[in-house]
Amino acid sequence: MGRKTLVMYEISQKQNYIFRTNRLIENVGASTIIRQLTEEPQQLFKHVNIQLPYAQEKIVGGGNAVFIFDQEEDARRFAKYLTSGTLKFFPGIEIFLVTKSIDWQNDILYDKKNKQGQLIKKGVLSQMRDALADKKNKRSQAVQQLSWGIHFICSDSGLPASALSFDKDMKTQVPRARELVIKEKMGRETRDTIFEKHLLEDLNKQINNKTFSFLDQKKLESVFHQRKSDQAKSYVAIVHIDGNAMGVKVGSFLKKTFKSNDDYINQYKAFTKEIDDTYKQAFKKMIHHLMNDYDRWASVIYGTEVASYDENLKYTVPLRPIVSAGDDICFITYGQLGIECARLFIQYLQEQNEKQSFEACAGVAIVKHKFPFWLAYELSEQLCSNAKKRLKADLENWERLGMGTKESPYDSSLIDWQLVKEGDFQFDIDLMRRSLYENEDGSYLLQRPYYLQRQTDKIRHHASYQFSFLNAMKAIVNGEIETSRSKWKALLDVYHQGVEAVAQWKIQQQFDIGPNQLFLAPRDGFSVYGTEDDKKENLVAYYYDALEVMDYFIPLSEVKEW
Repeated sequence: MGRKTLVMYEISQKQNYIFRTNRLIENVGASTIIRQLTEEPQQLFKHVNIQLPYAQEKIVGGGNAVFIFDQEEDARRFAKYLTSGTLKFFPGIEIFLVTKSIDWQNDILYDKKNKQGQLIKKGVLSQMRDALADKKNKRSQAVQQLSWGIHFICSDSGLPASALSFDKDMKTQVPRARELVIKEKMGRETRDTIFEKHLLEDLNKQINNKTFSFLDQKKLESVFHQRKSDQAKSYVAIVHIDGNAMGVKVGSFLKKTFKSNDDYINQYKAFTKEIDDTYKQAFKKMIHHLMNDYDRWASVIYGTEVASYDENLKYTVPLRPIVSAGDDICFITYGQLGIECARLFIQYLQEQNEKQSFEACAGVAIVKHKFPFWLAYELSEQLCSNAKKRLKADLENWERLGMGTKESPYDSSLIDWQLVKEGDFQFDIDLMRRSLYENEDGSYLLQRPYYLQRQTDKIRHHASYQFSFLNAMKAIVNGEIETSRSKWKALLDVYHQGVEAVAQWKIQQQFDIGPNQLFLAPRDGFSVYGTEDDKKENLVAYYYDALEVMDYFIPLSEVKEW
């Protein structure tokens, strides 16, 4: 067993690499390149005729990859060809790498701690991560010579157009950035094998043995062209989902006792596989649910006639996975399906695993389909982070109600979204919301982010997706409160004038809302169903979230277990 050599590397700025193009096929290709470069580099480099040495073991997760070689020479060749090949054949990727040779019997991979959980000695992997972080911070090779000033400029990226690509519309070769050409090539080669093999095989068997496919750019543009008279149909939703408390789960795993380095690797593989399988199953069930609900959404998005007779669309899943890496999920779908797809994914995730509970937060950016893709993704990521911030801010209040402790905090899923119309986008979500939704009288128009709590949770937050947002939407869309749609539309504008204006408008319009109030309290406080709150300032609008997206929202059926 003797000595072994470890190669640890990390890809920096992955999301920027994936989303700096607005073409779906290139997003998929970029995501595939990063996944294969991290998990299966030998498979990726076969495309460019480079034979990488195979490692005896590998550890993938936590943002980096570790390949373990019996022979130091193999490790050095792997590191050399991996980095040089990435620079040459996959431009745009930033990769950082360190190596270390160890005594496999005496040098432990994992951190050594005492019974109280205090660190005694850093393991080899922690030492290498520190070295990798130091290398990233220095960025000694950060400056690149992108062009010598003699290239055409790629119209899609602004980068030097150092390759030719066939343009189907112009029916000729056009100069494009090599980075985009490679992304497109990888996207075409893998889109029908990677995601469809992993996520659609069960669906193909379960529904009439038909072959399903994911949404692609051509189908997306076709639908937008057919329904261009309807404003809501020209929007897409970028959905970003990220698991909660994954650091806590990793910390719990590292508290285990390991017999050896081999035992650590085997247990780590089982740990990461459980996470991957749980999220993959949730994704599959969401897709299956969506296709079973075809009659609920197809006529709205495609039009009644097309939905009934177009066999191709009947077997097209109305979304396209972009990233599916453990607890990190991103996909694009039609704008009217984004919020409910996120809800379905999370609810199926919550029911997936009997051994341990899984929760996640979701951010949904609903934007025009020509909106810069990388900006939409950044927004969805901010929205997801915003949902996590609410949960963190509420932890003490949950603890006060007997939900969780300091040692084991309450965990729940939340969802946040933002509809971006022309002229109202700001890069900072907090600044954008203060300017768009905060009234001069101190009232605030949003309840979101919304909690997506489990059915077994006995205490419900007032900002509940099921009991607040969906009830408000049902009252508006299903006519549970008898009033015209035009009055609801008018209320959306009146809300921006503040509490007193809404109260006067309600009287003037004889607006009967039944037991629900148009405003609730408080904005930044913490309130749950079954408690009284007599504050009269810092109110939040009860119906605003639903009114804002009523034209950009199609309700889907409930998860049966709920």
